[in-house]
Amino acid sequence: MVRTLRIVRLLKYFRYSRSLQLIALGFYRAMPQLKALGFSMLIIGLFCTVAIYEAERHAQPDQFGSLLDATWFTIVSVFTVGYGDLCPKTILGRIVAVFTFIVALSICAGIVGVLGNSFGKVLEEEVDPDVDPIELFVTTREHQLKVKRITKDLG
Repeated sequence: MVRTLRIVRLLKYFRYSRSLQLIALGFYRAMPQLKALGFSMLIIGLFCTVAIYEAERHAQPDQFGSLLDATWFTIVSVFTVGYGDLCPKTILGRIVAVFTFIVALSICAGIVGVLGNSFGKVLEEEVDPDVDPIELFVTTREHQLKVKRITKDLG
């Protein structure tokens, strides 16, 4: 366990690597959109997990006998891995699976689009090697706090 924790020391490299700092800035700037997309992905995942469990538990009690099995199926389906160890047999289960694929894939595409857009903007803005990405974290954070205060005052 101690040997694996030694890898954490690689995080020190973040201080000296401008590229890693720019990537982190891209994630940081995309965080408000990622929170909304992540929350919607969580809700859809929970709904589809319970739906597939209810649709398949009587037809396949050995494969969909618990919510953990249904959760495994949903996660594998959402991220398009599709191991094939679990598959719905009933018509309702197949409809739920198709719904899961379509909705979750569209949300995943949204996440990829938001991240790509954020990284593109960060890399366009920060072409100048004299700009310090750490200072931009502070500027971005101050801007986000100002927007929160304004929306709180208006609401």
